[in-house]
Amino acid sequence: MKNYIRIALLYIVIQGIGMAMMYYGFGIVYGEPGMANVVLWVEIILALLVVFYVRRTASWRAVGFGKINWLQTLWIVPNLLLVLLPTLGILAALVTGNLGGEALLGVVTAGALTLLVGFAEEAMFRGIVLRGALQDHGVYVAMLISALTFTLLHMVNVLGGLPPGDLPNHLFSQLLYGAFMAPLALLIRNLVPLILLHFMWDFSVLAGALAPTGAQSDLLVLLPGLSSPIQIVLTVILWVVVLLLRKKDNLQLEKSES
Repeated sequence: MKNYIRIALLYIVIQGIGMAMMYYGFGIVYGEPGMANVVLWVEIILALLVVFYVRRTASWRAVGFGKINWLQTLWIVPNLLLVLLPTLGILAALVTGNLGGEALLGVVTAGALTLLVGFAEEAMFRGIVLRGALQDHGVYVAMLISALTFTLLHMVNVLGGLPPGDLPNHLFSQLLYGAFMAPLALLIRNLVPLILLHFMWDFSVLAGALAPTGAQSDLLVLLPGLSSPIQIVLTVILWVVVLLLRKKDNLQLEKSES
């Protein structure tokens, strides 16, 4: 995985092309529910890129799909609880048939999109990039590289119509998210829980605009304000935990699993 930076940059370029095509070609602004119809095809390409790269240069175990450490999954419970109600509300609307034909198609498309995003971004930035960086650097530098490249990915959202004035807060939230997820990927040793959390978060936000209003809609408005303090506290704790486990030689972080 020596070319992890190159493949990450290629990933970011493709994402940027997709954002520009969505905004300038179809007139859809980043964050609008209609973006799923356009970006879905871009995410399919990105997911295939990840699969191709892993199969050609490494293995799924080597990029972070090893034997899961269930105890360490408890770290994601606070964030999971935040998105559980909105996600369940949207799924309930699907099951009970409370969505019209157009809204139903939008929610299903948003579900497919966010599942692909969860897989592709976690496999790329908490898998390929993080594990690749561990081959050349110490654990903290590797986690920082993972978080920074993940943040760089979200800079291209300005090409999708994200107002430049919103970019600093947007990038800060992505840097925080990347710094939170990187140690989790190493501690849990399997990216599936992170993919599910990523999927539920994006799905609740994107599809929530199409679901019936109610308590889950109110919670969606509060999500950014609720999640940031929790993530900051947990991120600090997680980075300390990684340091302590590394010193005790209880966690082999410098070498990716083979």
